[in-house]
Amino acid sequence: MSSADVDEAALRLRDQQGDPDAAYELGNLFAARGDLSEAREAYARADERGHGMAAAN
Repeated sequence: MSSADVDEAALRLRDQQGDPDAAYELGNLFAARGDLSEAREAYARADERGHGMAAAN
């Protein structure tokens, strides 16, 4: 497992626990991969949790 996979797994766990920063970072990760549907969903979760920058994405 690469460090990127470990980082993504850690972000997913934190996101499941309600961390707005993790949801936002997952949104960035998905957007960079070109997975815009997943990115929008992650940004929406971050926004719902009060992440200030998420609404801009």
